[in-house]
Amino acid sequence: MKYKYFACLLLLFLCNSCTITDDKNKDPVKDAVTEETKAFGSMSTQEKIDFLKEKKMKYESKAINAENQAQRIQFQEGQLQEAKRLWQEAEINRQISNELQKKIDELEKLKGK
Repeated sequence: MKYKYFACLLLLFLCNSCTITDDKNKDPVKDAVTEETKAFGSMSTQEKIDFLKEKKMKYESKAINAENQAQRIQFQEGQLQEAKRLWQEAEINRQISNELQKKIDELEKLKGK
């Protein structure tokens, strides 16, 4: 009985450790940009540009909100870890916004030709 319990715990630990390492290998920036560009379908180039500009503004505002919240709570007792997490979230949202801007620039180049 002890061994079955131990084996179940070991199996559970190994399964969880695999999923944890899988999450660390994901690139949230690349995943978000890919997700946002999936909706293109049969849009014209100008519609794609407008769509990406809206998404870019969404990520910029998320970054600003996360950074503002982090600055508000950074000196509250016990909130430093949460502030660090919010700063990381803001950085990721800025990176997504920058990648979306690169896509917009590419589309504007194509449109200009």
